[in-house]
Amino acid sequence: MAEYKFYLKDKNSAGPTPIRLHIHYSNMICKLYIGEKVNPIYWKETKKGSRVYKVSKEHPNYEQLNLRLSTIANDSERVYANFKDANNQEPTPDKLKELVLKKIKPDAWQKETLFTYFQQIIDSKIKDAERRGVGKRNTVIPTYELTLADLKEFQKKKRFRVDFDSINMKFYNSYIEFMTDKGLKRNTQGTRLKYVKAVLRQATAEGINTNLAFTNNAFKSVSEKVEAIYLNETELRDLYTLELNDTQGKVRDLFLISAYTGLRISDVKRITGANIEGNPGGRFIRITTQKTGAGVVIPVYPMIEQIFLKYDYNLPVFSDQHINRTLKDIGPILAEKTESVVLGANGKDKSKYDKIRSHTGRRSFCTNMYLRGVKPATIMKISAHKTEKEFFKYIKVTPDENAQILNGYFENDRELYANGTTLNIQ
Repeated sequence: MAEYKFYLKDKNSAGPTPIRLHIHYSNMICKLYIGEKVNPIYWKETKKGSRVYKVSKEHPNYEQLNLRLSTIANDSERVYANFKDANNQEPTPDKLKELVLKKIKPDAWQKETLFTYFQQIIDSKIKDAERRGVGKRNTVIPTYELTLADLKEFQKKKRFRVDFDSINMKFYNSYIEFMTDKGLKRNTQGTRLKYVKAVLRQATAEGINTNLAFTNNAFKSVSEKVEAIYLNETELRDLYTLELNDTQGKVRDLFLISAYTGLRISDVKRITGANIEGNPGGRFIRITTQKTGAGVVIPVYPMIEQIFLKYDYNLPVFSDQHINRTLKDIGPILAEKTESVVLGANGKDKSKYDKIRSHTGRRSFCTNMYLRGVKPATIMKISAHKTEKEFFKYIKVTPDENAQILNGYFENDRELYANGTTLNIQ
């Protein structure tokens, strides 16, 4: 006997979240989104035989939604029974999902295209950002929009129909060729493919897409290694003392706050006196980051305290583009003043300083704190990296710097040997 159970996509959501149907039968399970949403505060279990509903009577449209769930369960039961009767065998979960969706969402099944579905994903993310009070530019939304625009341009210029059923290795190779001809860098191409695959995965989970060619190992998000730099603490102190014009000085100060807090520039620009707590002997920044919505508490470094006082906690604000352009101008000035310029094959190599951008500050924080011996887990509480694997991709520590870290742990042992003490190593 099959069981029909309804679940929420995100039971911790602050707003309406999609409802998903699970059909349990013959040691198999079919999962599909039914096209309805509900706020988790109205989601309580009510069991009727083999069917489980979870909409409480406090919901303003309780009767209508409960009737919809009941209808979907009835339709699903009939679809399942009809297939077994006609084929004398159990349907696969994918086949059952297809048949049920055709029954409960015939219009969506017939009319949904990759482009319309892609736009639905974007619209949903825009609404979520508005609900959280987050600016669109500080989310993944612009990347989704650029990817959709690219796909439409690709379809027009290459005369390659782009839809769920046409996504295959021919599309993959042609799309990469299109992006290359367009001048997109390898990592940008990889990002576009990553978001295409994300949309396809969600469409597949909801039963809109049944073409799994994108799951082929060859259908991968391409990438290339890029040289990302950081500024060590000597360079940051040299930057702090540079004589710059008014605009350059203000941009430099914003950059330094990022380099000693690990905050993105978008969050640095939001800091006010209300975000600072404590006394001069121990002051902290408390802020909720825009991109991730994570709340962080960061101690204020002495240099940063001076910057805050300089502006009376009313930090200057510039566009990200202006900040990056100005940092590009500041780089060569720093290269002339700092003693940290490394020797290259043809003398002093100053090319590193041409690569300073707003994100260099955040990377500098993570790397410098790691070099100080701060545990990765502590740094990640501020940087919001979810895994150590991603964290160690992010920090930029050279083999020599790693050796120096290890050498520091050997110092105590050297003192023991110097004093004639033999280590007792089992």
